[in-house]
Amino acid sequence: MDSDKEIIELLNKLSYEMCSKIDGIHFEINSMKSAISTLNSKIENNSKTMDVLSKSIDALYKSKENIIKSLESINSMNPSIIADLISKLSNIDKVISNTSEKIYNSNNSTYNKLDSLNQDLSFLTHKIIQSEKDLFTIQEKLKNLIQNNNI
Repeated sequence: MDSDKEIIELLNKLSYEMCSKIDGIHFEINSMKSAISTLNSKIENNSKTMDVLSKSIDALYKSKENIIKSLESINSMNPSIIADLISKLSNIDKVISNTSEKIYNSNNSTYNKLDSLNQDLSFLTHKIIQSEKDLFTIQEKLKNLIQNNNI
């Protein structure tokens, strides 16, 4: 009879520890959900910023093309100044292209991080569901053990 009580005490301790671990996993999942929500907001803001920057870059390209056309039409007046201005516009064009590429890469990196977090969250959710099923099974076995031993 004492050994049955010891077994029950050990099973109760095990059940308590499993519940504590499941609570910890729930906390981690909620933390990850919060992090994903924050990342989603940042991605949404980045997308809006990307749209604005994309429109600005398009406008800059059009302005640059118009300036180059204007400069080419007056090129006969002072070719060296015009060539210098065209060179500076080309440098600006390179800066715009580099900035656009960096923004694209940053947005892509954020997406990859979010995808990784989502996969981790799915894995944790699967594990917690499995742990809850295991805990329920243990609790049922414990109830049956208690009933069978009339404790």
